Amino acid sequence: MRKIALSVVAWAALMLAAQAGAQTPPKPAEPNFKPSDTLAFWDKGCRNLSGNIEPGLQEEECRSIIVRFPSLDQLTADDKATYLVKRANARNALGKYADAIADYTEAFKYAPDEASIYFGRGRDHYLLRHTDLAIADFDQAISRWPEKDSSYAVMLQSRCIARVMAGKELDKADADCAGALGIKATDTTSIQMRGVIAFRQQRWSDAWNLFDTATELGKDPAYLYDRGVAALKAGRKDAGEADIAKAKAADPKVADSQAALGIAP
Repeated sequence: MRKIALSVVAWAALMLAAQAGAQTPPKPAEPNFKPSDTLAFWDKGCRNLSGNIEPGLQEEECRSIIVRFPSLDQLTADDKATYLVKRANARNALGKYADAIADYTEAFKYAPDEASIYFGRGRDHYLLRHTDLAIADFDQAISRWPEKDSSYAVMLQSRCIARVMAGKELDKADADCAGALGIKATDTTSIQMRGVIAFRQQRWSDAWNLFDTATELGKDPAYLYDRGVAALKAGRKDAGEADIAKAKAADPKVADSQAALGIAP
């Protein structure tokens, strides 16, 4: 169970979007327990190894197993933790972040030192804007992850973003994103976040250089806008206004989205 899928691009996008205000979908109907249903059938739906089962159905299939934990003596502790984590992942996809957190917390009964469970719970705390709790869970995940691989880089980047959005420990946030870049040097989200940190610390030249690198690698209007604002702050009015105009032409809402990061003229 250890390496639950951790996507740098998808998760970074979720963090920056900060989808804390997503509406909770209606509660799914109670499962219809037919005599022909089997543990193997539920197991397949809950684990969703093919990735083609929609989250609402996956959540229901996991529930069919979880409510039967007391009577399923053949299940190991790792099995139980996996089913809870799989349901948490489905609930996350449905925007049911508080329910997902409850599942992750329950999973610790069966896998108390599992780094990926800390990470998943931290992710959902972040999406509910519980940044202190998110950072605490990311701390635990990072300290337990055994390899400095791409998943480790996601964890460092996630803690970096959480610290930036909380407006605290910016030097530590910068070290986290720098650590993530040490594993994947071209990750534009980590580069951008280092630029945001430099901007907040009024290091205009450093911010511009980082946003420029992100712009060249990512071709994203947000990076171009950030570079333009940094240029204005550094006293390069014409270049700054040109970048901002191009960014707004590509994305009329870019100024609003970047203001959430503290980037404004």
